[in-house]
Amino acid sequence: MDVDPDYAFDISQESVAEAKRTRQLQDDAREATAEKIRNILRKHFAEAILAKENEVDLITERLTEARQLLDRLRACVVASYYASSFVKPLEKKKEPEPGAAQHPAIQVRILAFAALSLRDKFLLIWFIKVIHTSQ
Repeated sequence: MDVDPDYAFDISQESVAEAKRTRQLQDDAREATAEKIRNILRKHFAEAILAKENEVDLITERLTEARQLLDRLRACVVASYYASSFVKPLEKKKEPEPGAAQHPAIQVRILAFAALSLRDKFLLIWFIKVIHTSQ
C-alpha cells in the first residue's frame, strides 16, 4: 500500500520521546508558575492579615485609653458629688450632714476638685494624659 507523501507521518521513537519531554517541560513550567502565584497570594494575604491585626491592636489600645479617661471622669463626678455635699452644709451650718463626704478615696482631693467645674476637671485630666504620653 502506497502512502501519499503529503499525508505520511513518520512516527519514530525519537519524535515520541521529544513530544513527551516537551509536554513534561510544559507541565513543569505550569506547576512552577502556579507555585509562584500561590506564594505571592500567601505573602499578600499574610501582609493583609498582619495589617488588620495591627489595626485591631490600635483600636484595643484606644479603647483602653477611652476607658481610663471615662474612669477618671467618673472619679471626678464622684468627687464633685461628695465635694458638693461636703461644702454646701458647711456654708449653711458649721457641721456636715452625717455620712456626707466620707468616701476615703475622695476625702484627700475634695477641696481641690470642689473649685473646678466638671468641664475643667475633664480638661485637666486630658491635659495630664497628653503630657504623660508625650514623654
